[in-house]
Amino acid sequence: MKKKIFTSCLALIAISFALFSQTTRERLFLTKGHYYVFKSFYEPTKVMAIYDGDITAKMETYVPGNANQIWKIYDANRTSEKYTNIVNAGTNLIFNDHGLIVQNGDTANNNTGWLAWDGWDLEQSDDKSAVRFCHFLERWGWAATYEPQYKGIFLTLNPGENDKVTPFLYPRALVSGVRDYTAYNANEGLYFDFVPMEVSYTPSAVPNLLDSNIDISVRSGSIILNQVSGMNINVFSVDGRSIKQIKTANSVESIPVQKGVYVVKVNNGTQKVVVD
Repeated sequence: MKKKIFTSCLALIAISFALFSQTTRERLFLTKGHYYVFKSFYEPTKVMAIYDGDITAKMETYVPGNANQIWKIYDANRTSEKYTNIVNAGTNLIFNDHGLIVQNGDTANNNTGWLAWDGWDLEQSDDKSAVRFCHFLERWGWAATYEPQYKGIFLTLNPGENDKVTPFLYPRALVSGVRDYTAYNANEGLYFDFVPMEVSYTPSAVPNLLDSNIDISVRSGSIILNQVSGMNINVFSVDGRSIKQIKTANSVESIPVQKGVYVVKVNNGTQKVVVD
């Protein structure tokens, strides 16, 4: 009887371990400072691209030299956890922790693009023919994520809609305070949709300059823009959040903001400002 109980306990422990342990796949670390395109595993002539004004990425036919299709690689270490960040060469946009496209605002690290919350794991398929983007929190045991409302994230291509890059969300915890890997492991062999390919790219020596006629200044807690009639204006916080997005009919525009550092984007040009 005791042997039977002991065996049952071992079985229960094994089941619990299976439920609450994460399958660890081999990760791919691309070369820091190099440029890559991410091809579709299903349609190799298509690569991932983003454009100003979009909040998601899309797949389109590869055009050599198209900066909107090219990604620069950064990596970093946080509490001994290594992860990868990718920043679009043409737009300076990134994927945030919700899998959406936001402005790269990592000014604290000289605009390097390796803000921790925007870090990703490139997990390899069994045959190493493809990778999937999985948010790095799946490997870093941060207790604050052990709540049902916080979701784990993959980047994936919708079946039948391989021109769209979609954040795939799943429960990170079913019970408050308990990290549950059940949903992660259920999707463990899926969504290996991308094939990295290194490319040659030489960025402009003076990228993303504002038009010489545009003037941006700060006065009385507001960002003042001159000569911006008919232009698209975006103001971002340093963590990539959109603060203001307008297309102005006025030559002069005043945007009130709180104290802080902002990235102001006028059409395709950007400038950082400090409001104090």
